[in-house]
Amino acid sequence: MAKTSKLTPIVYLVLFKDDRVLLSLRKNDVQTGSNYSFIYVYITDGEAPEDSLIEEVKNEIGLSIEKDDLKRALVIHRHPHILELFFTVKKWEGEIINLEPEFCENLNFFSPYDFPDNIDPVVEECIEALKKGKSYIKQGF
Repeated sequence: MAKTSKLTPIVYLVLFKDDRVLLSLRKNDVQTGSNYSFIYVYITDGEAPEDSLIEEVKNEIGLSIEKDDLKRALVIHRHPHILELFFTVKKWEGEIINLEPEFCENLNFFSPYDFPDNIDPVVEECIEALKKGKSYIKQGF
């Protein structure tokens, strides 16, 4: 019998406003270093991706999002054990505020055609895939 793979699921919020995307400048983050990235959360056992993301967004930047307003935009399966889910949202309530300044140095909107130099590669990869209409990427298999 084949061994069952244990995946590490990561869920990202790709929030656009006026054709610009929200990015968070992380502070010495384990995954992204000190780069701009999407708001994201690792899912723990028993959590639904959407529920985890909604809670993280509320806790990190103060926005309220309804589950029905999230749209799965992209899935990246990185061999061997990482599954990344990217959700977009066009409707939310509240104002964006940095509620975790110990982890986030800055929140800002950027044109997807003019990112800062210190960008997490996953952001560029996601945006390029969305521009090309891709919804699934498989890497390392």
